[in-house]
Amino acid sequence: MPTIPPAGYEFAHRLMRLRWRLIPTRTLGVKIVATYADHVVLVRHHYGDRRWMLPGGGMKRTEQVHGAARRELHEETGCDIGPNEERIEVIGVFESTLEHKNDLVIGVAVALDQRPTLVARHEVAEAILAPLDALPDGLSSSTRAVLARRDEPRQRLGHWGA
Repeated sequence: MPTIPPAGYEFAHRLMRLRWRLIPTRTLGVKIVATYADHVVLVRHHYGDRRWMLPGGGMKRTEQVHGAARRELHEETGCDIGPNEERIEVIGVFESTLEHKNDLVIGVAVALDQRPTLVARHEVAEAILAPLDALPDGLSSSTRAVLARRDEPRQRLGHWGA
């Protein structure tokens, strides 16, 4: 995959925000609470809101939730959670109207088997494993909202169909 300079991500993000202002848009995405022991994976992007966030992003048109979570976590941090979809649990569904679009975001949790080696990739400037009891300053409101649900009862990711 070709490398895009950070300024390219910022420019593309500004174009998308203009589009979202002009054309009402609904997006579907995932945010991943990937934990190891008492730590959580956080990222900071090259563009837009540069506060600490959970990895995640938009789902592709035919993508399922567990596939999107697996892909986004790997794309942004290099972390691999493997193919076992039973390890991914839904912790909440959130709506956001930030950036002039209507986002529906599925928060999922996955416990990692081993300490991840994180690599900031593509649009991510920095990726860290932060202690849950001492999260860094500059945490995004969406991250706070999803993390607040991490101790509530979780739902296994269900599926039906042919």
